[in-house]
Amino acid sequence: MKRMPDQLQAGITEDYAKWVAPRRKEVNTPHAVPFVQHSGNERYPTHIVDYGDFQIAAIPFLRNKFNAAAWLNGTTHLLAREIIDPRTITDYTPDVGRLVSLTMDKDKVIISERVIWRPSDTLGYNLEDPRAVDLGASDGRVALGLTAVSAKPDYKGDLPSYPALAYVDRTHPTKLEGLKVITEYGVGKNMMSLNVPGEENDWWVFRPDGSDHELLVLYDNKSTLQAVGTLPLPKEMPGFRFKAGTSSTPVWDDEQKGIFPFHGMEKPGLYIYSQGVAGIERKKTPQEQPFALINPVGPILHPDHFNPLRGEDPMALELHPNIRRAIYITGAVVLGDTFRSFDSIGDSVTVVVDRKLSDLREMVKT
Repeated sequence: MKRMPDQLQAGITEDYAKWVAPRRKEVNTPHAVPFVQHSGNERYPTHIVDYGDFQIAAIPFLRNKFNAAAWLNGTTHLLAREIIDPRTITDYTPDVGRLVSLTMDKDKVIISERVIWRPSDTLGYNLEDPRAVDLGASDGRVALGLTAVSAKPDYKGDLPSYPALAYVDRTHPTKLEGLKVITEYGVGKNMMSLNVPGEENDWWVFRPDGSDHELLVLYDNKSTLQAVGTLPLPKEMPGFRFKAGTSSTPVWDDEQKGIFPFHGMEKPGLYIYSQGVAGIERKKTPQEQPFALINPVGPILHPDHFNPLRGEDPMALELHPNIRRAIYITGAVVLGDTFRSFDSIGDSVTVVVDRKLSDLREMVKT
């Protein structure tokens, strides 16, 4: 196992403002959108852990950037949460943040970032956890599944969350467009496109509130999103028995089968997150559910895998160490046989995890 150099370990755990602010340059843009350009040797990633079958790399400037959607268009595009109002350690209501667009070059160097959405842009909701699917050059957009958290408490004092859809330009994302909050199926989160080959981004899933191991499958008939079935998630696997949900979008081998990443939790006191993977199959007959998961495997990532980043404190990098040990993935890209995921640690920092796509296929026998 490779440890990061002491100077980077110190840098990644120190205060965000001290770490990032001296190393970035603010640039005014015609659209008055805060924009950051990065330069200098400190941009380059340092490989911090090599587990043999996968490798973790720390990326400067991804501190306080987490739960990032990802897509490829010349460079790698990320759309990440950035917390501007963290809740107190005794408050279980969601943190408030904005969405930041970043670009990364082939050397895993962040070359630009800009804020494209603030809570003041959408009165009534705070947006979280984007998951992206590229609609292609002919459309020119990326579709996003999001979680929209109400900014106003309901009659019980809770802040309910709902699945939501929006779009950004696939090349120059500067703002969210076409935001639609979906309330007709009740409270829920983890909205994600299934990105089925040969379809026009017609299939979506989200996890309804109270369905701890089951996703609701939605079909876009171009006028409404119609609920057409469910997609059960593993619930007996260690690491996933308390709750499970979506991760990054599936990677399809062909129109019938592919790889389905997912996340889950245990709750032995704290919420302990893990990542898993399963095969996904498309069903053909009307009597069956539209999709099914096969051969689930996990955990393939656990918070302990990231302990070399944390120094002497196993709870370092956790935004809410009294509540959870969080690892979460909402974005990944495929580069040849490399499955590159953007893994969030503790709701506070994003790292790059590279593993072979063929290894994932072998795990689930697709």
